[in-house]
Amino acid sequence: MGAVDYLFGGMTAVFYKTDLVMNTSDASNDASYLTAAQQGGGRGYLMYECTVTSTEPGTETASQYRAKPGYFGRPWQATTSEVVFYNTTIETSDYPGYEGKSLIQPLGWQNTLGGESAGMYEYGTIEASGEDNSRDRASWATLLSEPQLADGSQIVPFTFTKGSDDWDPLPMLIENDVVSGNQELTSNRIKVYSYNDRVYLSNINSKTLVQVYSINGRLTKIFHVFGEGDFSLPAGFWIISVDDRQGSKTVKVFTH
Repeated sequence: MGAVDYLFGGMTAVFYKTDLVMNTSDASNDASYLTAAQQGGGRGYLMYECTVTSTEPGTETASQYRAKPGYFGRPWQATTSEVVFYNTTIETSDYPGYEGKSLIQPLGWQNTLGGESAGMYEYGTIEASGEDNSRDRASWATLLSEPQLADGSQIVPFTFTKGSDDWDPLPMLIENDVVSGNQELTSNRIKVYSYNDRVYLSNINSKTLVQVYSINGRLTKIFHVFGEGDFSLPAGFWIISVDDRQGSKTVKVFTH
């Protein structure tokens, strides 16, 4: 929670499913900048399936309104390395003049600290307001159509944490949420599991509906199968739902 440049400095960090809370006053010149990265090279910040939200009026702030719209951030200098917002959910403001608008300004990024860095990335943003501000983003920032950075790296937490020793803390930290193979949420004879970048289906002997959701609930793929098979998915966490005349099953999988 914070206002101006409240996540800042030269670090490599993964913020996993984190609420990024804007805490701004009613002063007209007070706006929130979520990040002010200061890396001179290497990896930077990954905001992975986070939510941009606001303080609770009258509880966490003296204002009677939610925060006014702010920015993803502003790089410390033109050579600042990555800040990546991946599958970010952006909530809305009710501040006078911004009612129902996205909490992130259409421009998305500012260059008022030290320059325009091409290492500012955005992919898969979901704006609760229903707006699509992607066309209005800063021209020097990078709006991605695929979950892959400019150097070819996949946008997954491990890309940022692995360093030189392949440190991968998330499987242990989120083992009650998603395990690296699969996690069955309901009972059914159909088998669903993942390996590398593929999802495998077996024990299917009738027409079966397959639905694929991102981890934040967005439907990304839907199709029917009539027998066992497999399909590929980009790196990340996924929810696979299968439904046939015997019942349904929902499985969480991880692809990489």
